[in-house]
Amino acid sequence: MIAQIHHDLVPTENADDFKSFLNKQVLAEYGASEGNRGVYFLEERNGKETCFVTLSFWLDDEALEKYLHSPFKEAEKTAAGSMPDVIFRIVGKSWW
Repeated sequence: MIAQIHHDLVPTENADDFKSFLNKQVLAEYGASEGNRGVYFLEERNGKETCFVTLSFWLDDEALEKYLHSPFKEAEKTAAGSMPDVIFRIVGKSWW
């Protein structure tokens, strides 16, 4: 399984609108992506900027690569405040 981490920085004054966008549009994009095994949206408000972290899980490299080259993800790459993704291979897990 693969974990992908994506960061977006937005002005705090726009944070509620961005959070709504994540939960309405972006969540649907992840859900429609073959091989997606789940996604979490994390938020940290820090004064004038708010950081949103998207943590998603993928079945394998092929599923993630297909998503990374989707029209939705290509458009995201040019968005202001969007940072490069970080990709991790999950090597162990435990659930309590």
